[in-house]
Amino acid sequence: MFLICNGILALIFQTSGFIRNSNPKEKNEYERQVTAEAQVSTIKENVEEKGRQNLRIRAQTEEIGSEIDDLRQELELMDSEIEEDDSELLSVDELNQKCEDFIVKMKQGIRMNSIIS
Repeated sequence: MFLICNGILALIFQTSGFIRNSNPKEKNEYERQVTAEAQVSTIKENVEEKGRQNLRIRAQTEEIGSEIDDLRQELELMDSEIEEDDSELLSVDELNQKCEDFIVKMKQGIRMNSIIS
């Protein structure tokens, strides 16, 4: 009976927090390890997010690049049509300059989007 009572008392003391099995050094080391694991997890999430952002930017850049190529083809077609027409309003040099200005503006837009993202 005495042993049963002592066992019950020991169980009560352990669960109530009066008896601690770990020393403060072990507790601090555990807390540091948990903090380090949380930081590693956060860093991994940040790296993954940056990777997703880079993929989106690349996709947008490729899309804009293909749009620029399409516009260049249209402009070349327009150039050939204008050359065939004797009563053209703009010279070929002016049209080419406007095309180059447009391409420069599109590239600046791409750069601004990549900086903002």
